[in-house]
Amino acid sequence: MGYQSLTQDDDLRGSTERTQRRILVETTIANNKKSMGIAYLLLFVFGGLGIHNFYLGKTGLGAAQVLGVLLGWSAFFSGAPGVALPIFVIIGISLLFDLCFTPARVNARTEKMRDSMSDSMVWSD
Repeated sequence: MGYQSLTQDDDLRGSTERTQRRILVETTIANNKKSMGIAYLLLFVFGGLGIHNFYLGKTGLGAAQVLGVLLGWSAFFSGAPGVALPIFVIIGISLLFDLCFTPARVNARTEKMRDSMSDSMVWSD
């Protein structure tokens, strides 16, 4: 068996409207979902700045990481390394958690997008 080309009978004309809507939802999700590779790249390159969290829609966590890094460096350069060290330890622990939970966050964001698109469509046959 070799390659078979699609005939006009094989296209979506025979499918139900519900099937066509599901295909539309899945195609839109495939085009708009966040990339796990980009999320990890941002995590490794920009780390404590929380850019990867902004990319994944976790703006509160990203802002907390940026604020923590700024506070840590300002404490370090103002001559209070005893204050800076615990801040950097907390940021490091949060980055370890991010390293572990990035796949779950990407998948949760994809599912949230799927649910919101599915809810906005009328599913009737």
